[in-house]
Amino acid sequence: MKFLPIRFSVLLVLGFCLSSLCWLTACSVLQGSATGNDSAPLRVAYSVWPGYFPMAIAQKEGLFVKRGVAVEVVFDGSDTAPEKLVSDLAAGKLDGAFMSLGEAFNVTNSNPNVRIVAVVDRSDGGDTIVAQSAIGKIEDLKGKKLGVKLGGFSELFANEMLRMHGLTPNDVMLVRVPAGEVPDRILDGSIQAGHTWEPYLSQVVPSQAKVLFTSRETPGLIPDVIVFSESVVRDRPQEIQAFLQTWFEAVERWKANPDEGSAVIAKTLNLDPKTVSLEGIQLLGMAENLTTFQPGADSQSIVYTAQLYMNAFAQMGSLKRPIQLDKFLEPRFVKALANQMPSE
Repeated sequence: MKFLPIRFSVLLVLGFCLSSLCWLTACSVLQGSATGNDSAPLRVAYSVWPGYFPMAIAQKEGLFVKRGVAVEVVFDGSDTAPEKLVSDLAAGKLDGAFMSLGEAFNVTNSNPNVRIVAVVDRSDGGDTIVAQSAIGKIEDLKGKKLGVKLGGFSELFANEMLRMHGLTPNDVMLVRVPAGEVPDRILDGSIQAGHTWEPYLSQVVPSQAKVLFTSRETPGLIPDVIVFSESVVRDRPQEIQAFLQTWFEAVERWKANPDEGSAVIAKTLNLDPKTVSLEGIQLLGMAENLTTFQPGADSQSIVYTAQLYMNAFAQMGSLKRPIQLDKFLEPRFVKALANQMPSE
């Protein structure tokens, strides 16, 4: 399973956009395509979460152009970005998007024809439950207000924390609060604890609040994924394969040179450099993707974790239709890339 701290609310884009609600086209349309045709560029969006930040490296270093794939990269730095990505992908306004596994399930409520083509990361401390300093331990949350995104992975994460400490969701008052609002809501007393991550976590005032629980205690529970529309998977496979090859190259660049990569990301996305790092996430390369798409008996397998989510979301009432996991999970691009690698 996968949980841990790394998503905090800092004033991310003062001047990067006129409104925190606007969508930012993080790069212009890149010329050329992996198939050599004149199809529109792949429109792929991501939001504020460190696991997605290799996209900024790919953009800045011109890696998509190098691979010959046309991509329009959209970065949304607003607090409401995850919800917007879900709705826009479901409506066909995007070809692909980066999102949590839980958000990918939420897309299927409106559009079941989406496919997970790669696993980005596992939260390893990047997701956190932050609480008022007066809350000494998790058991002290009984009867208190806990801010989460209801009906998704945030609620699942909070429920797992409660279960691990002998509590149930009925022992607390779950309140719908976006991750970006958690620090302020804790400080004004409208909630006593909440789920958040970087860059929002950096807003927490140490004298008034503290990290109570992280995803490091729930390994593998919170994976992030790359999702494409089924029609794009069907009609533009070469472009998706080139996109993923570029993505994995950007991942390896950041992992090999973390300080340099973090500086590029912070400058490209206009983020505070102190909030950009690999800490709290397990960023997955191609080899790890090949492994995680294999069936397994624990959360190191995305097949296992997806089944766990499907069961939990059905119980929470947030899944409107059953999902065919063998179609929802699409490992063929990762397998094809692995087959291209020279044998040692």
